[in-house]
Amino acid sequence: MPKTSPEDTQEPTSKADTLAPRRYVEKIAQSVIRWSPLSGTTWLVGHAILSQDWLMALILFPVTTVCAVWSSYSEAFTEKLIEIYRGRGISDAEGLVKWKDALDETIKWQLSGFDQKYLKCQGSQCSEQITEGFTPQGLFVADLEDVFVPLAISREFIHCDDGRRLPMQPGLGGQNIEQMTTEANIWQLLAETPQRQSLRQMAILAYGGYGKTTLLKHITYTYATGRQGRYKAPKLIPVLLYLRKWQKVIAEEKPTLPDLIIKHHFPSLPGGQDLEAPPHWAKLLLKKGKALVMFDGFDEVAPSLRPAVSQWITEQMQNYGKPVFILTSRPGGYDHYTAEKPKTKLRVLPFNSQQRQEFITKWYVAQESIVRDRQKRKQAQQSATEKSANLIRQIEQQPELADMAKNPLLLNMIAFYHRSRSGQELPPYRAALYKEICKVQLGDRPIFKLIDLPLEAGESQQVLQTLALEMMHQNQERLTKAEMIQIVDPRLKAVGATVEGENFVDLIAEVSELLVEPEKNEYEFAHLSFQAFLAANEIMHRDAEDLLVEKWQEDWWKDTMLFYAGSVRNPSSFLRKLLDKGEEAVSLADACRKNTSKKIDRSIEIQLRGIDSQIGKLRYEKLEGFLKNGQWKEADKETFQVMLEVLGKEKDDYFTREELFNFPCKDLLKIDGLWLQYSKINGVSKFGFSLQKEILKKCGYKLDGSDPPSEVLNDFLDEVGWRDKKTEKWHDPTYILDISIKTGNLPRYGELGGCNSSITSRLANCSR
Repeated sequence: MPKTSPEDTQEPTSKADTLAPRRYVEKIAQSVIRWSPLSGTTWLVGHAILSQDWLMALILFPVTTVCAVWSSYSEAFTEKLIEIYRGRGISDAEGLVKWKDALDETIKWQLSGFDQKYLKCQGSQCSEQITEGFTPQGLFVADLEDVFVPLAISREFIHCDDGRRLPMQPGLGGQNIEQMTTEANIWQLLAETPQRQSLRQMAILAYGGYGKTTLLKHITYTYATGRQGRYKAPKLIPVLLYLRKWQKVIAEEKPTLPDLIIKHHFPSLPGGQDLEAPPHWAKLLLKKGKALVMFDGFDEVAPSLRPAVSQWITEQMQNYGKPVFILTSRPGGYDHYTAEKPKTKLRVLPFNSQQRQEFITKWYVAQESIVRDRQKRKQAQQSATEKSANLIRQIEQQPELADMAKNPLLLNMIAFYHRSRSGQELPPYRAALYKEICKVQLGDRPIFKLIDLPLEAGESQQVLQTLALEMMHQNQERLTKAEMIQIVDPRLKAVGATVEGENFVDLIAEVSELLVEPEKNEYEFAHLSFQAFLAANEIMHRDAEDLLVEKWQEDWWKDTMLFYAGSVRNPSSFLRKLLDKGEEAVSLADACRKNTSKKIDRSIEIQLRGIDSQIGKLRYEKLEGFLKNGQWKEADKETFQVMLEVLGKEKDDYFTREELFNFPCKDLLKIDGLWLQYSKINGVSKFGFSLQKEILKKCGYKLDGSDPPSEVLNDFLDEVGWRDKKTEKWHDPTYILDISIKTGNLPRYGELGGCNSSITSRLANCSR
């Protein structure tokens, strides 16, 4: 056996044994500190007494006393000091260990590639072209990037260096004004976010079907696939949150934004259930400004929840000031955003002719390519070219269709109908188009899918009409499955159907997709316009147009009225009842007339012939009153609203250059004439479009509708007094004193901005 040393046989040292030497040393140190001053003075006092040096002894005695006090003080002091630094040493050691553990954890998560895993999940949710509200199963699902057409966005305001907002004007110069063009795409705006704080909070507004959700999906997919570099946009992590989906969570639970992302958003993504985020991942992403947070569809939030949701969104934007936030909404819904709104408001512009052609071409190429294999791609391209050319021709030749095709959703519907009815001409009115789409979805589509619906197409539509009208009465866009069953069951029994309500709802959603299931056991119509169309048809079926007449002042029912006028065999009775409501209903009656191709009864033809003059009188009455009274600011704002009304736009909407360049001459001359008439001093007019036209010509503009060169525009701005020539700063729009200000200063078109060249160019082509 090997020899054992004394150390090998020694018992393990106890904790008390190891502490004993350290305590002994501490006591020695304390004694030295305590007694070294005292022992020295004691020896001196003793020596003085022995030498009978009483004076020295007397002098040293107080010193000796102080030293004695010091010894007592220092004992407590050193003990406490040792205690404090022992605790700090332990704390520092623990901190070092925690820092090392955190560093190890950070390295682990960096090596795990979590960001890429998340981006893959988020991107896969947005990769396909599934148009919000319209995805018929007869269409083949294409990749979003194969058919996406960039949307034009109106940058409504410029910001001065003092924060004031002014209407946009193209070609503005001067270092004190942020120069912006009238139109941009989202990537131009995102590229500017590092330099422009205001663009880190954007509200993008558009009416239904104008592609708000598709735009956010495009942004998300582009970032998720790392392609944002081609647009020179900053590198960000996208988070796309559908407010319709999370409204109750936000309003009731009030989570922090990081908690909403981690606890709710992650699990909802394809494959997101397996995501395990690093500690504080979302919070750090937001704090560092590395996130792009998109809130989609504020208008889809229930009215009762909008105050809470708007307050929550604003709080998140205030708590995290560095990320980029984008909120989308319909304009009407955005009016109910009760908290502090995002800093920059933007509008999605309608598709112009070029965008329509690009979309149709891409759409047909995608559909025809999916049908054929790779060996027949040439045939697919040729077929797509022929079909898209035919559709483009029909749209351009029919003004009603061209107007509908400005809406991407309606254009998608038109393209689908055109493809399913190859070789046929398109119906020119919206009601007729929706009627044909319902036929395809409820009749042709089940046959194509080899699925037998329990009811004929007409019977299925009758049941859906009952459902749609009841939802209109309830002011609801969405119901639970149980609520829908309760509505459709009686109608199913009335038509003699053997199918139960639950199966009917499931089949309609599965086969026709006129109903969709955005949340489990919650259903809605594919688009609110389908609900309005079907409700109008049910009112027609019940011969209950008086119901619509009662609702004529409610915006919720307006689309249903327009569909009714376009669907009913003879809309004369309905129009007469609207006209009987008085002057305020005249515009609605006129809009209904424009939505029908039906012949009007002779009994009211005379009354309808005068509708234009009646509308014109009412339309300009308020403007004329302001001008008569010299209320120039009020007249300027009213001019903007009148021009919107002439083009059939909603209040506080916007114009495109194309719309202004083709503005109706009759109305343009009327507006100009009123300004000229009531702004005269000594018989000479001060304000009016025609005066601005002459000033632009004098400055060198050719009146061709294009953007004037910057030097021409700057001269014009100085001539009409829209900016200070010396400082090159704009005057605020409220800088309107009296009629003595410069000739041509008004109208400034409210928030129209940037389009004086278009409107004056149009005026040059209008003759009095």
